Amino acid sequence: MKTLMKTLMLPFVALAMFALVSCSNVSPNAPSTPSTPTAQTLTTAEFRTVQNFINAINANDRNAALALVSDNAGYAYSLTGSLNTGTSFRNWLESDLFAPRAVIQIETATQDGNVVRIQGRWGRNGNATSRADYYFTVANGLITAWRLV
Repeated sequence: MKTLMKTLMLPFVALAMFALVSCSNVSPNAPSTPSTPTAQTLTTAEFRTVQNFINAINANDRNAALALVSDNAGYAYSLTGSLNTGTSFRNWLESDLFAPRAVIQIETATQDGNVVRIQGRWGRNGNATSRADYYFTVANGLITAWRLV
């Protein structure tokens, strides 16, 4: 009888263990978060604009990169600060990206509306070793803001 009970209980024990392991990393009060697609699975028009911009930077192609930014595009080193636009933005691109041959590697990409978040690495002269967290705002196929956090 004890052997029969053990045999019948085995599937229930296995199911209970699976449920505990599956739920062990979830807090009941944690906000739900969308899955983080890799750059290869994000296929929106906004992401393609950002990806083409990064590809142009990696190729040190000023003309291709500038063709993907709006006339009033800007950058900031915060999510909420005012943007450095116009000549300041273009001078920054030249001094911080094109002159030192910057490279950006995309590891993950997420999107919220028209804002594409890129997480990855950046560096100079083909050596992308520093962590990167960028927020690009895209409107009408052009980058209007690049926030570096």
